[in-house]
Amino acid sequence: MCRAAENGRSMEAEVREILKTATRKPTWLSEWLALMPGFVGAELAIPSRTEPRIVDFSGDEGR
Repeated sequence: MCRAAENGRSMEAEVREILKTATRKPTWLSEWLALMPGFVGAELAIPSRTEPRIVDFSGDEGR
């Protein structure tokens, strides 16, 4: 017996129920996004940057 018949639904109604159930399950992303409203407007310190170092790729380094 198929799942739809066991649940007393048409195939279409069963597929709709499966899709609704699958999309309702919380994921780590949905849980993380739910926390985001608390961080709106939070000011984060931007670290200062330094100049990049110069790298010699000629192979004459240290000779």
